[in-house]
Amino acid sequence: MKPVQQTRFGKSGNCIQACVASILERPLEAIPDFLSAKTNPWLACQSWLDSQGYYLIGASNCWMCAGIEFIAGGMGPRGIGHCVVMRDGKVIHDPHPDGRGILFVDLYLFIVRKERER
Repeated sequence: MKPVQQTRFGKSGNCIQACVASILERPLEAIPDFLSAKTNPWLACQSWLDSQGYYLIGASNCWMCAGIEFIAGGMGPRGIGHCVVMRDGKVIHDPHPDGRGILFVDLYLFIVRKERER
């Protein structure tokens, strides 16, 4: 994981884009702005990841995620939804410059590389 900071804030912030960039270790500019899509941002993210050879898998908890980096979404301390990167139950990267994380997690998203055909 290579930390990438978000560049927009508030309801039109790009924390999702920054978390995906961080996990894939790519520059922010290499990841689409999922909030500008004409569909649900998570569907846009899932579609783009699919085109890149990855699955986006949602879970209701992370009991099986020891040692795995994932995107956690929840209410941010600024009163709006926010995403961070977590591993082993701890925030390892908050793309927002104030670094205050999220108040609780209600969304667990895993980026998993597709198996290549043999």
